[in-house]
Parts: sequence; structure tokens; C-alpha cells
Amino acid sequence: MDLKTNINKIHSDLLLIKGIGESVSIKECTTKELGNHFEIKAEFAGMVAHILVEKKEIESNTFNWKYYANPNDTSVGLVERKSTLDQFASDVIDIFDKKRFDSEYLSEITE
Repeated sequence: MDLKTNINKIHSDLLLIKGIGESVSIKECTTKELGNHFEIKAEFAGMVAHILVEKKEIESNTFNWKYYANPNDTSVGLVERKSTLDQFASDVIDIFDKKRFDSEYLSEITE
């Protein structure tokens, strides 16, 4: 699969989800810990999913990815997931719908 095609599909699939709309951003980054990767941020119902996908992962149809359990406190840790390209947007919505975040983060956003 083509990297650019996969990133564009992820972006367009997330934009099509009602309630997320234009609150999706994707940027390419490089860090010592993760190397070359993409940061995807999506906002839904006051919650933010801050997702990390290593560049080498996104080149295939099935890939591993991670998101911060508490996007406001990245020391809380990362949750690992695995998706296909076609199911990725549904998996992101699952995080929002089932509130799969750290309880402290959820209490922060409901205050």
C-alpha cells in the first residue's frame, strides 16, 4: 500500500464521521522514542484522541497504533491498538463512544 494513500484515507474517513468534522489533524513527526511517525488528533464530544502511528506501520493494510489514555498528561501512558485501514475510523469512534480514556481525564472534561 502507498503511504500517502493510506494517510489520505484515514483523514477522509475521520472527517466523514458526524461530530468530528474539521477537528482532525495529522502531522508527520520524528522523536527519539518513536522515530518517524504520524500524530493524529481528533476531537469528539469534548474529548480528544491523540493517536500515534509509526510511519513504517501505516504503509500496510493492517497496522498497530497507540493513543494517550490521558491526552492532557502523556505520562499516564499509551494504549495499544491494531486496526485495518478500513476499520481505523470505527476503532477511533469506539474510543470516544466507550470512553476508553483514563478516569482522571474523563473527570477533567466533565467539570
